[in-house]
Amino acid sequence: MMLIERLNPLAPPWLQPELYAAPPGMRDDYYEYSLLVDLVADTNSLDNPIDIIGAGCFYWLLTGIQIDVPGGSDSPYIWFQDHEGRYLSNEPLHAMSFAGPGEYSAPLLPPIIVPGGSQITVDLYEVNSANLHVNVVLRGIQRRPAK
Repeated sequence: MMLIERLNPLAPPWLQPELYAAPPGMRDDYYEYSLLVDLVADTNSLDNPIDIIGAGCFYWLLTGIQIDVPGGSDSPYIWFQDHEGRYLSNEPLHAMSFAGPGEYSAPLLPPIIVPGGSQITVDLYEVNSANLHVNVVLRGIQRRPAK
């Protein structure tokens, strides 16, 4: 049986250790990074950093966007930049495009590997007149030196 036939693209990588096993001397821990932003009506919030801690890489697998809209049902557009300043899409994406099973998007395959000590940058664009409380969550594996 080939490796590709054994993969379940909806299963998290830590359930597929043959694909993402930590190298000798390293260990993998489940980790989440979060960014909370209050977005005032008809404004944008640009260059919001999510700092990746530690010396090891973060394997970004899922994205969760939770939006609290007092008195409305609108949602913003979002644009991610990687640790080298490259946008991860051609244009901002509607936050609802990250909807997937449960409260997180479908898995990013392959994962986006972000070096420790760097950051992911998030731009939020509010295009309508509603105040929003936005929580952006990056979920994945933090690779660290084994103790």
